[in-house]
Amino acid sequence: EFLDELARALEQRRNARMAVAAAAADADALSRAVAEAVRTQQEQELLRSSAEKARTDRLTFLAARDFMTQKLDEALRETDALTLQRLRQACQRIGPDSSDGEIHLLGMQYLEALHPDVYRTQAVRVEFPRAAVEKTLQDFAELRSAYASGEAELFQQAAARFLATLDEVGDAELRRTASRTIPAELLLNRTQPFRWSWVVMLAAGAAFLISLNTGWRTPYWFGWGLFVLSLLGQVFGLSLRIVVAGRAPVGNMYETVVFVAFLAAVFALVLEAIYRRTVIALTGAAVGTLGLVLADQLPLALDPRISPLVPVLRSNFWLTVHVLTIVASYAGASLAWGLGNVSLGLLAFGRPQRDTLRTLALFTYRAMQIAVVLLALGTVLGAWWASEAWGRYWGWDPKEVGALIALVCYVIPLHARYAGWIKDFGLAVAAVLCYAAIILSWYVINFVIAAGLHSYGFSGGGGEWVLLAGLINLEWVLIATWLIQRRQAAAAA
Repeated sequence: EFLDELARALEQRRNARMAVAAAAADADALSRAVAEAVRTQQEQELLRSSAEKARTDRLTFLAARDFMTQKLDEALRETDALTLQRLRQACQRIGPDSSDGEIHLLGMQYLEALHPDVYRTQAVRVEFPRAAVEKTLQDFAELRSAYASGEAELFQQAAARFLATLDEVGDAELRRTASRTIPAELLLNRTQPFRWSWVVMLAAGAAFLISLNTGWRTPYWFGWGLFVLSLLGQVFGLSLRIVVAGRAPVGNMYETVVFVAFLAAVFALVLEAIYRRTVIALTGAAVGTLGLVLADQLPLALDPRISPLVPVLRSNFWLTVHVLTIVASYAGASLAWGLGNVSLGLLAFGRPQRDTLRTLALFTYRAMQIAVVLLALGTVLGAWWASEAWGRYWGWDPKEVGALIALVCYVIPLHARYAGWIKDFGLAVAAVLCYAAIILSWYVINFVIAAGLHSYGFSGGGGEWVLLAGLINLEWVLIATWLIQRRQAAAAA
């Protein structure tokens, strides 16, 4: 009986061990099945994501190609229909992985401006012929070897061959700088005409200030001489930049600031010659000096280098006609801003005569008129250029909206002054406050918003200082208003 019980116990243990082994085998099989299912699911998800990405890339390419084709169709003209038709056919031939397509710069401008991500992935450039590339590399290697040898004559010969090769294989816009521009650029860098111009302009302003306070005519005429000398220095600097760049000197923020300072001084000089009021010359000298100092002392924010223009600006005619007109309007607004601040200062702290206030108001009004006329004309010319460059006159681009806002802001006080709604004080305040619209169009859109088709002036830096200067100017307007009202109340009492 004991042996039977022992046999049953051994049998139960053996059965339990077999059950555990079977369960372990089932668990291992289940684990392998689960792992296989997970791996299969991951592979399927990867395949689905790859297929979706390929589909998205394909749709992006097709949209880009259709967009380019549409824009090229819109740009067709009778004079160059054959050329643009070949470009259209080239766009149609391009595949997603093509490496031999031909895309002309005219067709790529639209894609580059509106779809930069697609442009970077889809743009295909025509490569240089292999023989020309090898010849260029060979000539450069010979030039390097000649330089290492220390033989002057050998180096000059190698340099001549290398330059000849570059002229032969290079595009017209990429060829070496003409020899006449190198001395001009060296002269520009060595003389620093804009730096000396603001120093002389500052001295002219000091002479005008002495004449204004004392009534002496000698400092006045001395200031006139310094003022004209400073303008001649600026003309010299602008002329050198034109020679070096081969275009109008308004291709970046640095050049526009310098040009605004120059034109503001010119406008002040013209008004001073007509009305012979020292305060207008003093204000013009102050505004011109401020602009030149900013351009000279802020090289990180206002890059003075002469760089090639972006493709959309490579039209010397429109650059001269449209951009110069817009920048000239900024100069008129800058002069009006300076006159407005001077008027507020005289009203708050001085005892100006009625004729002086009327003259200042007249100067401010004329400067604002100059700004409005030039800004309106520049906006119309810009719409004309936009029609030729992008196929539409107006597209609510940030720069276009900024110009419209500035125009409206200056038209309102001009009409209010004409209708008699505001007097001398109101016009001075408007001239100062409306300048914020110019800063919006000129600086904020280029440096802060940095978006839109007008990509020629985008940069960054100095935003906090511009904001601080704007707040200080606004605080000055509020303080001056309070002081003027208090003086008027005291006078009435």
